[in-house]
Amino acid sequence: MGGTEFRVHGMEFMHSHGPSFLDVRLSPEEQARVLREGKAEHHRADVHHQEGWVSFTIEGKETVERAKELVQLAYDNAKGTSARSRG
Repeated sequence: MGGTEFRVHGMEFMHSHGPSFLDVRLSPEEQARVLREGKAEHHRADVHHQEGWVSFTIEGKETVERAKELVQLAYDNAKGTSARSRG
């Protein structure tokens, strides 16, 4: 599928497909919340959805702040998860 992958401490937390389509990996709680609030969409692949991934399309200036919020949540989740796994 291609795309640009972003990692923290070796854990992928986000990747992009072109300039406006993002997939981000969240905690189960954050995934449920952003989906419930309509801030993101279900990931198109069930296996990735089960791992906490959601999708988001940047559609203009008005959606950039929401994209930044999702990326920050994904980064914080990956940072915390990798810190716990390194113990």
